[in-house]
Amino acid sequence: MKRISTALLALIGSLFISQAQAATILVNIEFGGANTGLTATGQFDYDPMTDTFSNIDITSQTGSLPGATYIAEPPTNVFGTTVAFISSTASDLTGARLITFNLSGSLTDLVAGTVASLGIVGPTGDIVCADAACSSFSELRGLVGGGAALTLAPEVPLPAALPLFVAGLGGLGLVQRRRRQTKA
Repeated sequence: MKRISTALLALIGSLFISQAQAATILVNIEFGGANTGLTATGQFDYDPMTDTFSNIDITSQTGSLPGATYIAEPPTNVFGTTVAFISSTASDLTGARLITFNLSGSLTDLVAGTVASLGIVGPTGDIVCADAACSSFSELRGLVGGGAALTLAPEVPLPAALPLFVAGLGGLGLVQRRRRQTKA
């Protein structure tokens, strides 16, 4: 029984710890450059501990060109301060839209609160995959942007979470104590 209680406590603790690590990042990009009019807004969750993205929901609007909604991570590894999201979760990415942007710093620094926001630097764009692996492109909208583009979403206070967790631990402790007294 002691093993079950310990395992349950570890599971509950890991849920709270993992939830605290990921942060919701707001995207609000206005690109400038040769093809002005491209904007991208939305949000995604980023966990710096595992370097993973989730809950991606970004929409681009490209003036006279059609926009797209991005819901998945990129099909290839992205290094450094480049972030990319794709519009499809299918294995065949032919015709899928991919948005990529180079950041002025790292997402880890943003989540840690080291920087207040991240801007866009260098080549950035919105492309259409020409093949299944998205290794070549049928359209390339390479743009250069600037200004603050990514910020942390305001934290929603959860005042009952910690007291509820502590009360649960206390309840488990009381159950253990009563069982020991009953055996004695």
